[in-house]
Amino acid sequence: MNVFLYSEDKLLLLAIADAVRKAGETPFIATDFQTLQSNVTKADPDIAFVDEALFPPEKIVKLQQHIFNVLLDFPVASIKNPFITTYRGKIAEQTFNIIARIVSEAACKHEEKNGLSPKLSALLNFMMLHKDEDVRTDAMMSYLWDDCNAAHKKTLHTYICKLREKLTETGSSCALEKVAKSTYSLKTKKAPDAKSHPVLLTERNCFI
Repeated sequence: MNVFLYSEDKLLLLAIADAVRKAGETPFIATDFQTLQSNVTKADPDIAFVDEALFPPEKIVKLQQHIFNVLLDFPVASIKNPFITTYRGKIAEQTFNIIARIVSEAACKHEEKNGLSPKLSALLNFMMLHKDEDVRTDAMMSYLWDDCNAAHKKTLHTYICKLREKLTETGSSCALEKVAKSTYSLKTKKAPDAKSHPVLLTERNCFI
């Protein structure tokens, strides 16, 4: 079975690809949309999993509908939450469930081990270098991708939301605040009760 995997997080892709390969299936990995499109034309996908950092759940649903209406008959699901969309596809639903579980479990193990994806870690590092400063999103995109195209603007918005969630979930002493349109600042907040918040990783007093 050809299992397509799409994410900009190369370490995440390698972890999932290894799990898929151990299950006896063939993984195809893509770190950008052009590579994904190229793979789709070269190999017939049986199933595809995409990163929510690039395609939020509602966009995955639209992408799935587009594929069934225009392109090929294969299911598209989230890497970390593959069961959020209604199953449709040419493979048996039972097979889909097995592969989806393998992919999501590998993604969860990877996240538990690393705490943050490389892009989120890079974004945090950049904001730490400019702590308490007002940083525009254009500067963030230039740091992460060396350009400021529309696709990266949407992806950055998702990364910012995920980083803010991580800082909140882990009881970080820092908060990523929106201070103006397209402008954010990493600021220190009042330290929470450490006993009630597990710490996975510490970086200059910012817990992730």
